[in-house]
Amino acid sequence: MSKKLFVIAFFAAVLLGTACQKSADEQILGTWKIESINTSESMDDVSREMFKQTNAEIIEKSTYTFEKEGVMKFSMDGTNSTWKWDLSDDAKSITFDIDGTKRTYDVKSLTEKEMILDDKIAEGNVQTSTYKKQ
Repeated sequence: MSKKLFVIAFFAAVLLGTACQKSADEQILGTWKIESINTSESMDDVSREMFKQTNAEIIEKSTYTFEKEGVMKFSMDGTNSTWKWDLSDDAKSITFDIDGTKRTYDVKSLTEKEMILDDKIAEGNVQTSTYKKQ
């Protein structure tokens, strides 16, 4: 009898653990701040320096709040705007719609506390951004 009880308890624990896991759409909800932005090595020095200066300001002053129904609120230095977001079914890409202009990023990692996105900014150049949930 104790063996049957153990088996039942084991499967109940597995089912409960699975039911408590959040989907990628749920994990992304909340406010995020960029922790770091890195560009690929193939970028020329002038472009890399330009991105470095721009990215420093973005890291310091911006937040991204993902809400249900694909709404994202972007805030930077007192300026606010609302974008749309759509995470692919397999959670391997995310598309942002900014006033009708769509841009898709590769999702390298998405957990409840960290998100890493790759942006192909130009031929052969990739920008990797690491976000932390606030």
